[in-house]
Amino acid sequence: MYTDRDLQGHFWGDPTSHVICHQLGRLASESACEQEDLGSNPAADMVDAARNTAWDLGKQPNNYRTKCSSVPAPVMVAFVVLELIFGLVFIIIGSLNVDKCKIDPMIPIWLIMMGVVYIVTGVHEFIQYTRAKKSATKGRGIVALIITGVITLVTVGLFIAGNVFVYTAWGVEPDYGHYWFENGCDMATYLLAFSGVIIMDALFGIIILGVIFYAVLSCCKK
Repeated sequence: MYTDRDLQGHFWGDPTSHVICHQLGRLASESACEQEDLGSNPAADMVDAARNTAWDLGKQPNNYRTKCSSVPAPVMVAFVVLELIFGLVFIIIGSLNVDKCKIDPMIPIWLIMMGVVYIVTGVHEFIQYTRAKKSATKGRGIVALIITGVITLVTVGLFIAGNVFVYTAWGVEPDYGHYWFENGCDMATYLLAFSGVIIMDALFGIIILGVIFYAVLSCCKK
């Protein structure tokens, strides 16, 4: 059992945890007074439990006072690394073959634009993650929300455009061996764009299914 002096020493210099301790102790003490008026004593255990809980809250700030603790750091780092790798690959392949896809010259340009979006998204989300870690009580600022909205709109636009470019060229059957022909396109360029579109289609499909499932689940609960 921890005494008031122990708690004060533990929470010294931490006003947030001190407030938690004070509130828990006050509520438990009020309950103890009510129990004493009724001639019973179990409220003393409640006071001890409240003090111990406040102590534990102070010892585990990351779990209780950091909103972004639900996203492990390795997961965020892996996300950023993947975004950067995909972005760089898209930009490099698209830039090297910008004039080697006669079937649709927009395919390599789409790769470059998509690569830029991947990199910007990864950097932006990592900055917001580290910012939330340092200041868990603050949400995204107005500038961050605007940037997130712009990135989302651009991503959706490129998603639609990529489907049009890739599947239209697929219907014509691109000639990988003669990229200078009217239906020619560099194999790496087209297959990378095709793979990127397929992955985006799958992700958007999962998102749509998730939204539908959540909506159905919410209706059933009502």
